[in-house]
Amino acid sequence: MGYFDGLVDGNFKLLEDGTTLFVPNSPFGKGYIIPDTQRAQEIRMSLKRATFSAMLVLVISAGLLFSVSSDSTGSQWLFWTIYTLICLGVIFFAHVKIKEWTHGLVSTDQKISLMESHQVIAQSFGMPTLWMFLIISLLMTFVAFVVLLNERGEWYLRLPGLLAWLLGGLGTIASGYFMGLRMKR
Repeated sequence: MGYFDGLVDGNFKLLEDGTTLFVPNSPFGKGYIIPDTQRAQEIRMSLKRATFSAMLVLVISAGLLFSVSSDSTGSQWLFWTIYTLICLGVIFFAHVKIKEWTHGLVSTDQKISLMESHQVIAQSFGMPTLWMFLIISLLMTFVAFVVLLNERGEWYLRLPGLLAWLLGGLGTIASGYFMGLRMKR
């Protein structure tokens, strides 16, 4: 299983009657019953491609915008404004795609619990992947903390370092949590 399989598997659950429950905003959104396996596979593949595309857009745009705005301290606000608009665009794109994928499907009150979703995700990621996430998150947390300690200047110049430190810390916690869930089974 690949990385993106792990990310999307928590949105699907095979039901006893052979149909598939799809909860696009798992576990908070409403579910949809997918009557056949072929349609379920099509939606799963589309969700994987959309997730990959969204991540690619967010990572590349962040890198480009940050490299351009890091030359001048006055352009940091422009970086955050443009990046926020890009993030909102990705969210809008996801909303449109979800409407497209669920068109014609029967909605249901059935949901995938947070624990079910997390267990499926933990099982989809292999232990080597989870160890890699843990190590990268720990390194990101450490490097961001060192950068934060050495950063001088205006408070808003520390925002990217603070954000990286928080994301690294959350990534460390999440990696450990998913490793624990995987080891339970």
